[in-house]
Amino acid sequence: MSEFRSYRLDAPECRDSAGGVTLEGYAAVYGRYSQNLGGFVEVIEPGAFDDVLGRGSNIAGLLNHEPSRLLATTRSGTLRLTSDAVGLRYAIDLDETDPDGQSAAAKARRGTLRGSSFSFDVAPDGVEWAQTEQVGEAEQVFRCHDVVE
Repeated sequence: MSEFRSYRLDAPECRDSAGGVTLEGYAAVYGRYSQNLGGFVEVIEPGAFDDVLGRGSNIAGLLNHEPSRLLATTRSGTLRLTSDAVGLRYAIDLDETDPDGQSAAAKARRGTLRGSSFSFDVAPDGVEWAQTEQVGEAEQVFRCHDVVE
């Protein structure tokens, strides 16, 4: 079963260029405590996405985790994911002829997109639980399904 995590950092940014409109932001951030997840919190460590990014998995950029609201995919090259010092960064080339692309661009321009999230599965041995303050640290994400607004 997939897990979902969301982050309220800086709002995703919409960038206009000669090539079109790109939505950029962070789907996950490293080294920050999650909200209370029912008696525990998590911390995603740097490197958690290295395997999935290295495998070339086809990851989707979805609006509100809805498969029917597909914005981009890594396989098509319209979604680019990178891991940097902050977290898992995405860049989505929006299709402004598509109603969902139009909606995402308009909301980003107005500043009503407040954060991002991602869905994932963790490998059975991919989480190391530390009893200190009930923190589970996601050492390695097994499979990232999608990043969304």
